[in-house]
Amino acid sequence: MQYLDLVGQFFSGALNDCWAWVTQLNLEEWFILLGVTSGVGFLGMRGFSNKDRC
Repeated sequence: MQYLDLVGQFFSGALNDCWAWVTQLNLEEWFILLGVTSGVGFLGMRGFSNKDRC
């Protein structure tokens, strides 16, 4: 159980660190992050929709 607690603490800490980084962004960096996230999401959805089904 102790191993699972350590893994949970790691992911909790990583999530908190990522959120702290996001809250420090200025307006220009927010739009860059928005564009990159939207582009990756678009490409991901495009890739899932083009899979050949038997």
